[in-house]
Amino acid sequence: MLSVNTINENIAQFSLPSLQEIAKLSLSERHRFLRPLIQEIAEDVNKDPELDLFSEIEGEGLDNNDD
Repeated sequence: MLSVNTINENIAQFSLPSLQEIAKLSLSERHRFLRPLIQEIAEDVNKDPELDLFSEIEGEGLDNNDD
């Protein structure tokens, strides 16, 4: 049985495409690369309040009045 470290070292040897390269792929191919990351990103945002801070800052100073 392989250890986690050995598996991680083997994975690190493969290079993932850049975001620009992924954008050129078909939707199904893009999904193949991004799917494993989506759950991790969602968990990170839920666990770390600083990651949600950007959405609060981004909306500051916007005029929400409907004239």
